Amino acid sequence: MEHILDSIRLYKKKFNGENNRTNFPDHEGAIFGIIKARRTKNIGLSYHTRKYPDVYEKLKQLDVPITYTSIQINKNLVCPKHTDKHNVGLSYIISFGDYTGGELVIDDIPHDTRTGLIFDGSKPHWNTPLIGKKYSVTFFTTSCVV
Repeated sequence: MEHILDSIRLYKKKFNGENNRTNFPDHEGAIFGIIKARRTKNIGLSYHTRKYPDVYEKLKQLDVPITYTSIQINKNLVCPKHTDKHNVGLSYIISFGDYTGGELVIDDIPHDTRTGLIFDGSKPHWNTPLIGKKYSVTFFTTSCVV
């Protein structure tokens, strides 16, 4: 899976006051599936879904134990404590790469997400420091379709 994720052009993400996440570090990311566009507020398939339909189809072939509408891919994301306010229900995360650290902490318990983890994004969660290259793939349902 890592070689597939290496094949797509991810965006450098710099969070700012527009989305209230000023303390997130720079990282790269992309979203697949259904989204609500920030500027137009239109609901539909994301840019990456349309540009990389083959990658989207491969992502959908992963064994995901929840129903979802959207898939967030992050490269080397280490995030501070936050909640996913636009997600509904449970999320599923799985990670790939050659890295140490980067655990997902929920209820003060660190979880290695290499084998997959179902979690409630409405609970505060964050990552431990990371060394190496880590891709995380999170499957979730966005509130714009509910």
